[in-house]
Amino acid sequence: MRLLTGALLICDGVQIQYEARANSRKFLPSRQCWTGEISAENFREIRWHPIVAHPGLPRYRMAAGGDLKGKVFFAGGSVNPYNFNGIAYDGKPSQPEASVFSYNFKSGEWECNGNLSTATMDHRGLPAHKGWFYLIGGMRKDQKVSAKVLKFKPGNGAPCRSPLAGEF
Repeated sequence: MRLLTGALLICDGVQIQYEARANSRKFLPSRQCWTGEISAENFREIRWHPIVAHPGLPRYRMAAGGDLKGKVFFAGGSVNPYNFNGIAYDGKPSQPEASVFSYNFKSGEWECNGNLSTATMDHRGLPAHKGWFYLIGGMRKDQKVSAKVLKFKPGNGAPCRSPLAGEF
């Protein structure tokens, strides 16, 4: 994979489980992670490859963004998928996470990068500038919508203990 020239990383979200007898569907966490390489000859062509899932439980609406050193960072999110109001599809209030982790394209490994000062969820992006990352708005504990900006600078990161450990 060519680093920083057409490399993509997609992780988590939800999967739909249909129940024909009940004529219903459930939105369940998805634990899949995929890297993609955009073809230099045809930008409409992407070659996808599954990779080992990140450490901990799958996240929903976590922030994601990259740096110029070949890492993609993920921050916050919730382990319980939810609707626009922060109430999960199982009827329970979802709560935000504070951990930050990254995927290092050079080593092909997940790294743990500590915790945010405030747990947050409901993000779509993670902009960066001069080594700092910014979480804009989102939702905090107990479905409190926030207009605040969280600024953090991840360290170099250390290899995570186990991709299936369930904790950071």
